Amino acid sequence: MSGRPGSALRGAFTLIEMLAVLFLISLILGQSVRFYFDISDQGQRATERVRQHRRAAAILDRVAQDLQHATLVVKPAEMEDPLEHPWIFVAEEGLGELGAERVKFIRRGGHARGSESSASDLAVVTYGVREGAAGDLELWRQLAPGLPDQLDRSFALDEDEGAMLLADGLALFGIRFLGEEGEWKASWDSSNLVDSDRLPRMAEIGIAMSNGAGAGEPTSPDAEAALTRRVMLPLRPFDLAALLEASDSGEPEGEEEDCVTIGQCLADRPDVREALNLDEEQLAQLAGTCVTDLGMPDLEEACLE
Repeated sequence: MSGRPGSALRGAFTLIEMLAVLFLISLILGQSVRFYFDISDQGQRATERVRQHRRAAAILDRVAQDLQHATLVVKPAEMEDPLEHPWIFVAEEGLGELGAERVKFIRRGGHARGSESSASDLAVVTYGVREGAAGDLELWRQLAPGLPDQLDRSFALDEDEGAMLLADGLALFGIRFLGEEGEWKASWDSSNLVDSDRLPRMAEIGIAMSNGAGAGEPTSPDAEAALTRRVMLPLRPFDLAALLEASDSGEPEGEEEDCVTIGQCLADRPDVREALNLDEEQLAQLAGTCVTDLGMPDLEEACLE
């Protein structure tokens, strides 16, 4: 018995049905490919954010380490010409939103270069921001061993004089400073009347990395999204002239039983002599001074350990 005509045709797919299936498959494949690339882009962006965060943290570590060793000696009252006093801590506010973009100060613990500088671990540290070729910011650092001949408030970053590119690809950089009265400042100058012979109590370093826009494309710096770090400046300015005058007058430097004098420390630890950066006459005058009166924690730790 033969089947009905056309039964074989009803058991197969029509051309329209095949095209519909192919269309659905193409939609599914397209969405799958798009989803895959979206996941891949998100992973790359997350990896880039982690990398940028680590770079920013490393930059903050470098700047914080320098600020922690900032040192200032009070200008003697009898010094008529302020240009004769080379000790300084100065910071100038830039166009950014995070504070000073140029900072210059004296630090202890710098690595002296050359045999002529080996007698002192003092150095002048300068930080400055420049505009990079791609429209982002570059952070430069210069380390000049020893003290300058006179007061120098300039921020010249000369590559021939040791200036080095510390970081590029920045959107924002700045430093704020906490004064003795508890107010935050975007600038500081230890040579003027307001902050004369003073160091900040604390510094807040802020940095924001560029969003990776191509050359000529604007970045979107956001001060609220900047990575910040606060660092104490433990070394307080000390009055060397007053200490020398007290030693000359024979005044007692303290009644504490645990007082260790400079002379005792140098006798036991000759290696700390370099940290003081004083000549033999000044060291002799300070021989009876307690190390705790100098306000130098590193020296106290070396002498009292």
